[in-house]
Amino acid sequence: MEPQQKEEIIDKATGFLGAVIGDATATADKEQRKTVTAMDVVFALKKNKDAWLNMTNSLNNQASTGNDSSGNVQTLPKNPSE
Repeated sequence: MEPQQKEEIIDKATGFLGAVIGDATATADKEQRKTVTAMDVVFALKKNKDAWLNMTNSLNNQASTGNDSSGNVQTLPKNPSE
């Protein structure tokens, strides 16, 4: 895995987790609680499900087509040991 790809994965995962944590915290705040419950997190995950699917699909597409984040097409070896 190239450093750019690794950085992109980390950035997207960080953004997704930030959104989930923010939504879970907002739910607890709305209900005037100081504790975030497991159900707050479950609802936040359900709310952000599409963002997760879009992120994983884009990463899968990049891996299968050989496109890096800049849009350049890389040549993928037929044999993984190459």
